Amino acid sequence: MDWKYRSDDCKSVSLHDCDLTECLSEGDGLSLIFEYGFDVCPENPLNETGRHKHTGKAAVALKNGRFLRGTLYISDKEEKPLREEDIGAVELEILDFKRYPDSVFLACDAWRTAYGDCYCQIEFACSDVAFCWNEFTDDAWFQDYDKNLRG
Repeated sequence: MDWKYRSDDCKSVSLHDCDLTECLSEGDGLSLIFEYGFDVCPENPLNETGRHKHTGKAAVALKNGRFLRGTLYISDKEEKPLREEDIGAVELEILDFKRYPDSVFLACDAWRTAYGDCYCQIEFACSDVAFCWNEFTDDAWFQDYDKNLRG
């Protein structure tokens, strides 16, 4: 896919509460597709708005990416594998994204699986990560969160 913006700054992009909707093999890696976008903090050099912004459709491009493993945690005592082809068929809401030197780790809520709603973890191998998008569509959901709490 062609993207207007590409950022490798993991600290200034937030995937928290964003929906991972698809995993695509592309060229030399994988793209994790966020059909409804993700959030870019004002510290990101590609965000000149001074506000936390939400993107339109976006992706996390994993160079030399490959799926390593996924696990659905059905209960404290029951686990089921989550396969690469299940990504997109299961609704995944990102809770945490961690970048390591040669991999990325996702912790997610998995909604409406064959086992009901549960928690899952997914790991991908990769040599590099880029956050990609074309536009900002709105403020991030947390832009005025503190101000709204204070009234």
